[in-house]
Amino acid sequence: MKTNKLPIRRGIILREESVKPRGLSPNAGARAWLIFQAVGLFLLLTLRGYGQQTSAGITFEADREKAEKGDVTAQDAMGVRYATGDGVKLSCFEAARWFRRAAEQGDAKAQYHLALYYYDGDRIDYKQAASWYRKAAEQGFAPAQNKLGVMCAVGRGGSEDLGEAIKWFRCAAEQGDATAKANLAKTVLTKQASGSWQADSATLKLIQPQTTPQTTRLLPLVQSTNAITTTDGVTYKSVSILRVEPDGLIVEHSLQGGGVGMAKLKFENLSADLQQKHGYDVQKAVAYQTQQAAMQAQWRLDQQVQQERVWATEKAREEDKFKAWREMDRLENVRRQAEAAQARAEAERVQNAKEDAEREAQGVARQSRDNQMNQETVEQGYQIRDMWQNQRWK
Repeated sequence: MKTNKLPIRRGIILREESVKPRGLSPNAGARAWLIFQAVGLFLLLTLRGYGQQTSAGITFEADREKAEKGDVTAQDAMGVRYATGDGVKLSCFEAARWFRRAAEQGDAKAQYHLALYYYDGDRIDYKQAASWYRKAAEQGFAPAQNKLGVMCAVGRGGSEDLGEAIKWFRCAAEQGDATAKANLAKTVLTKQASGSWQADSATLKLIQPQTTPQTTRLLPLVQSTNAITTTDGVTYKSVSILRVEPDGLIVEHSLQGGGVGMAKLKFENLSADLQQKHGYDVQKAVAYQTQQAAMQAQWRLDQQVQQERVWATEKAREEDKFKAWREMDRLENVRRQAEAAQARAEAERVQNAKEDAEREAQGVARQSRDNQMNQETVEQGYQIRDMWQNQRWK
């Protein structure tokens, strides 16, 4: 852990003789200088915070101590620190580890953070992300509800389900999440344009403008009528026609149990009077439906391309990781081979030194024996000479 200790700058302590007061005894001058030096050092250390920990360091240690004891808030805070590099070395692995410890204890915020890690982190796994988003969303955490709605709308981590997306967008919007309100409005319009679907009054109220009394509807009112009955016998009461499209009417109507719903009534299911009144043209309707189908197909294609790009990115990332691992293995093998070669060379050097020492010892021993034999031969020669001389004098 880093502290804000700062070294005392060179030259801050002056030589005693350079500030010794005149007219004082040497001892008095020394005492005065020591007092002056102590006061200056105290002020310096106080102003610079010498030897004291920063508040961030204290908070980090406090969070770690609480987190180790199982405090979910501290565990989530530790995860955020490692995820952002706040006072520690940036580590997604450590961040996910702390998020998981808190998430497994049911902390909604940590579950949301762990889902973010799986959704857009080092280890992308949409199924895991959707699972953790759902756990946090079921506890009423608005950001997780909005994210889960997005995943349901685009089909990540599961199949595409606009109804489920609207459900979670509405839950988040009811808590005041502005992003969820915008997503809810887009999803409602997309779903109601695809066919007959009814949005209840509570949903409409969330996405309708609330600035003035005149802007209380999702779409401009075209015409109001009492009721419309389709050719298949379905009656819509208190109908307000919001928009006329080439192939049908977008209407707002009262629901049987109360409230307001939305629906699209195809001209082919309406009476001839309504068809003539609103200018129904079969060719224009077919062309419009073809255009809408093409737009939906293009949207789905764009989503598929985006998903394939994500998969390609994940695949490339995994391939890069695999290549990095292979390179690490190769370098590790090279290192081990180098160490083994160095060990063999060292063993060979030691063996050669040992053999040289043995040969040198053997040479010394041989030389010693030769010298001893030569000495014995010389002594024997002296003995023979002495014996010969003794016999000669006799």
